[in-house]
Amino acid sequence: MTAANPVSAGLNSVSKRCPSRVLLIGRDPQLSKPLEEGLNSRSCLFRYAAGSADSLRQLRHEQYDVVITDPATSIEEDLALLSELRAIRPGVKVIVLSQESTPEDVIAALRARAFLVKSAPFNADEIAEYALRGRVSYRFAHGD
Repeated sequence: MTAANPVSAGLNSVSKRCPSRVLLIGRDPQLSKPLEEGLNSRSCLFRYAAGSADSLRQLRHEQYDVVITDPATSIEEDLALLSELRAIRPGVKVIVLSQESTPEDVIAALRARAFLVKSAPFNADEIAEYALRGRVSYRFAHGD
């Protein structure tokens, strides 16, 4: 199911006006709608991937600036996926969402060069803002 978004017409048709293209993995019921609204308000194109395998398939066919992981997966799984994503698209930035994280998780994410690590509770507007930025920097945030 594709969200109401310009991406349904194809990423390339509006890429000049859109500052960032985002791939969202999974559909967290409490995060999806607010995140869609945040991305739409920033004119970001986005598409959903059903899971890790689907995200790899989609990244092979389209270029995305940012991939946002499914908060239902562990940080360990997300970091393994990050490695696979970067093998396909070396410059892709990955925002790792997790229900909880330990200091060891954050250190592992730092070593893997994750763009952002965010633990619950999630602020969808903040995550959308980071997706828009897509700059090369390393930010780590725990639940507020």
